[in-house]
Amino acid sequence: ALLASLTLILVGVLTPPEGRECAWVNPGIFPNLLQQLVYSSAESHGPFCPTPPDTATRGAVPVDPALVAGCFGALATALNALPLGRLDGASIAAAIPWASVRENFLPGTALVILGSATLSSDADGFFPVVLVFAFVNLFIRPQLSPELVLRDNVTKLEDVPRLLASLVLTCVALTLLLPIDLSGFLFLGSSLSPALQ
Repeated sequence: ALLASLTLILVGVLTPPEGRECAWVNPGIFPNLLQQLVYSSAESHGPFCPTPPDTATRGAVPVDPALVAGCFGALATALNALPLGRLDGASIAAAIPWASVRENFLPGTALVILGSATLSSDADGFFPVVLVFAFVNLFIRPQLSPELVLRDNVTKLEDVPRLLASLVLTCVALTLLLPIDLSGFLFLGSSLSPALQ
């Protein structure tokens, strides 16, 4: 899902806006990194989609539809890759052999990053997204699927490729949700929206 989302984001960023339809999205529903992508795409789509439709929300900007789909996919994948509860990220983190990192450090770091991203000044619509995600995963999802039990819970996993993959996926998820400005690091340009500067 992450590769598909990143592919859609690349298509949305690299496709020229001439002759294409625009999707209107409020960047505040995304974490900072995805907001920066939306704002940079909005600068190129603005001249081709000057007036928003009547159904557009306050603060919506014009972007490529592929970028919107990729950003929503990346956000859902990043939230699901957090090492919390019964999310997929907890299963990924199970490959880490150090119990204190797996059970204390990673969930604590995920909660701090998610909390700070949610309470960030430029994330006005991100809190409801996280709230609905938490409600579904804490109350509804456990009722729909039973907890999986390992067949052999005595043998410890020592699979180095799986360990490296779990560390990379966890770092990608946490980086995507960081509430800091990464525009200089990612070379997104200096002409971003004034809200991000």
